Amino acid sequence: HDDLMKTLQKAMKPFSEEIQTMQAHQKKTQDFIDSVTADDGKFSPVRRLSFDTPTGHATGTAVADATANRTDATSRTSRASKQTYAELDRINRRLDEFNSRVHLVTSAAPELAKILADTRRSPLTARIRRIRLRDRVRLKIEPFAGEEDPKKWLTAFNFAMTREQYATPEEREANYCQVFIEHMTKEALGWFSSLPAESIDNFDDLTSAFLKHYSMNMTRVTRNMFTMTQSRGEPLRSFMERFKKAAMDLGDMP
Repeated sequence: HDDLMKTLQKAMKPFSEEIQTMQAHQKKTQDFIDSVTADDGKFSPVRRLSFDTPTGHATGTAVADATANRTDATSRTSRASKQTYAELDRINRRLDEFNSRVHLVTSAAPELAKILADTRRSPLTARIRRIRLRDRVRLKIEPFAGEEDPKKWLTAFNFAMTREQYATPEEREANYCQVFIEHMTKEALGWFSSLPAESIDNFDDLTSAFLKHYSMNMTRVTRNMFTMTQSRGEPLRSFMERFKKAAMDLGDMP
């Protein structure tokens, strides 16, 4: 669990740094908007001038220029404010996105920890896991996927393993278990993973659980033989070959 949290914290560090940068930018932009809004609310008093004085024409022109300048400044401020509001909106949306990602990762942490613990859990006991294994060769048999006849597959496995030499009986037990597991695939691998933790202490434990679970595959051979019929259009020779094969499989059963 501690390793998982350290990994999550390391992965989240770049997100955290970018969020802090964006929050600083957000504050700066918001402060600018607040200052612009405050300035727009302030009106400087303009002295009323009489145009029937000798300087009336000049003074009127100055007022007109000041008004035009103020209008232009107001327009520029308005455009700047729109751009700033758009930038602030973009920052807020980006922060929401980052916050959603952070929440997703952190809320999933307990579930991730459980998944990680499940993948590390082993049905093999600590005793057999501690036995040092020698280099192993890949057996020339097909992996067991869960649909095959377990007795025939186990017989082929044992024949293949007799060629291996071991220094001690303990080493033999550990290697048989490990190689057996490495030749599980698909549903069969899922079955092994679902066995109770620390429940397999030797190869006999493993093969007993294996045959008990997949015994239905052996009884299916018998059922298939007595329900076998010739398919429409199937040559008689082909049907007889299938029947003989089923009979041989039945003869292999205890």
